[in-house]
Amino acid sequence: MKKVLGICICLSMFWLSACSTSSFDPAKRLVIAPAERIPISSIDQVLGGLFEHKKPFVLYVHGRGDEPKKTEQGKILEKLEQQYGVKVLMFNWDSKAKFVLSRPVAHADEAAPYLSDVVAKIINYRKLHQEARSIPISLLVHSMGNIVLQQAIDKDLKLSESDGPLFMNILMTGSDADAEGHNLWVEKLSAKGEIMITINKQDGTLSWSKHDSGKTPLGINPKEPLAKNAHYLNVTGLVGKTHRLFQKGRQHGQISICLILTSMLRSETPNLQLGKLVNGGGDDRILVPIANIDNSNSCFAAFFPTDPDLDPNDEE
Repeated sequence: MKKVLGICICLSMFWLSACSTSSFDPAKRLVIAPAERIPISSIDQVLGGLFEHKKPFVLYVHGRGDEPKKTEQGKILEKLEQQYGVKVLMFNWDSKAKFVLSRPVAHADEAAPYLSDVVAKIINYRKLHQEARSIPISLLVHSMGNIVLQQAIDKDLKLSESDGPLFMNILMTGSDADAEGHNLWVEKLSAKGEIMITINKQDGTLSWSKHDSGKTPLGINPKEPLAKNAHYLNVTGLVGKTHRLFQKGRQHGQISICLILTSMLRSETPNLQLGKLVNGGGDDRILVPIANIDNSNSCFAAFFPTDPDLDPNDEE
């Protein structure tokens, strides 16, 4: 009887968890480490606190899931800051799916104007605070966060300051945007440095992502024509089924991948000689990293001591 009661309690807790409302708060669309939620109206105070650290700055747009709860539980912002030596501002959107395999595409569309507002406010802050202009900013968009960016671009997101692009680098990981025709919106992106899209044909999350009309996720198989302003980092066969490639523990000790992504997120120039450029879309746009595994390499030094990402079987 006790065993049956225990099972019932566990099932009830699971049901309540599955049916609980999303932790997303439309009044607080900004998140800073470890998981502090802040309204867009307070962005100037937030930027002041982040820029005063004098570290490279990353604007991060997360993917699908119950956010920001998922980020908080996975310590994702803390890991980004610890592993890359940066400060991170996360743009939070209503990314919780109604069903296990569903994709909240409509919510991604609805989030686009808010992302545009955040970018515009960052540009304005840097215009009014010259000391902030010396700190480089890069953009990280992950999974369905790429759809938020795509929609913002299609709605005329402005990415430039008075003297050129706002972002040094733009890194698009595990993109769940449509592969077909992606070049049309990616070519509207601008960066001072590099625009890079990661590709993993074995991505364990994108493999079950169902798109309309049988279309393919960009992060699995970029369809030609490729974007002329971007490089495609093809990590297939090097990192297993990894989806969240920007976490160093999911890079399977691959030094070249670690160095390239570290440069991207630290607003530095990635060394493309760490891979082989191959033809795609009529040009050498696809970069296949050199396979060189060494978990003791200095690029992997900045882990949390008990970071579960260190388990190469811990895939997402």
